[in-house]
Amino acid sequence: MRIAASVTDPLAAPRLPKQRGPGHLLRVAAGALETGAAWVVDLRRVPHWLIVGATRSGKSTLINALVAGPAPQPVALVGIDCKGGMELSLHEPRLSAPATNREQAVRLLAALVDLTLDRMTVCRAARVRNIWGLPEKQRAVPVVVIVDEIAELFLVASRNEKDEAQAAGTALIRPAQLGAALGVFLVVAGQRVGSDLGPGVSALAGVRRSALAQVQSGAAPGDRAHPRSACRGGVVPARCTVGRVSVCR
Repeated sequence: MRIAASVTDPLAAPRLPKQRGPGHLLRVAAGALETGAAWVVDLRRVPHWLIVGATRSGKSTLINALVAGPAPQPVALVGIDCKGGMELSLHEPRLSAPATNREQAVRLLAALVDLTLDRMTVCRAARVRNIWGLPEKQRAVPVVVIVDEIAELFLVASRNEKDEAQAAGTALIRPAQLGAALGVFLVVAGQRVGSDLGPGVSALAGVRRSALAQVQSGAAPGDRAHPRSACRGGVVPARCTVGRVSVCR
């Protein structure tokens, strides 16, 4: 065990790392840790993230960091913001396919499922287990999917909306289950992620728990996040586990 002591709180006036140029593929310097070191989010090591917190708790700050970080990189950024696109509108010029309501989100997620299955066929034909085993010229462009306020995908006000909500949940779970090996990564944010929103949300959280268990058992490497961090654009005290950030005051 190593214990570090400092005279002042590094997060009182954090020195956020400057990311010059595109950097490493799918790695983002999202902020600073309480040790003063850079907090790096590596989507190839932890492919799917759930960001949970109340209003004004810092979710938007972290989402903006996770969008702006990969923006200079050769990746496709896909945004789903069913609150009319208010949260992700600043990044719309960089987004390959923005969806601003649930109907658009269902069509977009269905296209992502087809994309994932096509990549699976290519990998099977090449006899490799993931796209990273393909030659660089044949490797598909990674896709990072940003979903803001997941509740808007699942909330149902009438019976007519039930089928659409179920379709959204199913289409979101498929990339979560298959995407890590096929270059599709999810960053999902919301005020809460629980079974009260629907069975699709419970299954999505289960995918995250499975990935966490693999990382902790040594089956796959992962980031051991620190209990507090400062994100680009603001300080976010956070309780962190691998692949999940629960933002709090």
